[in-house]
Amino acid sequence: MGGMYRKRYFRDATFDALRVIEPVVQKHNLTLIETALRWMVHHSGLNIKDGGNDGIIIGVSSLQQLEGNLKDVEKGPLPEEVVKVLDEAWLITCPTTPNYWHLDLKYTYDTYESLFGSKA
Repeated sequence: MGGMYRKRYFRDATFDALRVIEPVVQKHNLTLIETALRWMVHHSGLNIKDGGNDGIIIGVSSLQQLEGNLKDVEKGPLPEEVVKVLDEAWLITCPTTPNYWHLDLKYTYDTYESLFGSKA
């Protein structure tokens, strides 16, 4: 399994993106884990809040990690500078990022509008 994940994620673009993200995240006294969790709750296309049916699966190896992750998902949206750098990092990694989902996708929302805004 380890070899498959290294091949999938240990790419130059991934580490280039991390070099862009880390200084901004540190400037705002955030961890990468907190940043990822808060982005999923507040800035992704997931429908988590207000009765939404989506969720986040959190993997932990200790009670302390679980408590920290649960506190992080309760925090508010990320600073705009952090969201901007995450968007920039995605542009770096996007060309070499493999498709993670292997089944037919069935969206419960307008994917075009979610990605590009309202149709003109």
